[in-house]
Amino acid sequence: MSVYRFALDSRTYGREVGLIKSDTFGGALEALQTQVPANAGDILELGVAGFPPARYECISTEGERPHWYARGVLAA
Repeated sequence: MSVYRFALDSRTYGREVGLIKSDTFGGALEALQTQVPANAGDILELGVAGFPPARYECISTEGERPHWYARGVLAA
């Protein structure tokens, strides 16, 4: 199980940072969607130590679940 670091920059709540354990990156993102409140315009960084984090922007919230859009993706 990997330990992922996250940072959420929220206009409503300020900056929240923490760790989450998951077998996969997708599992970590799914857990954050259900456990960390987010609003449209919030920025999420998620990654593991030694690698740059993936950046996402919350584009909408449907019910209680945020929908994330990848930001700053570089071409390979």
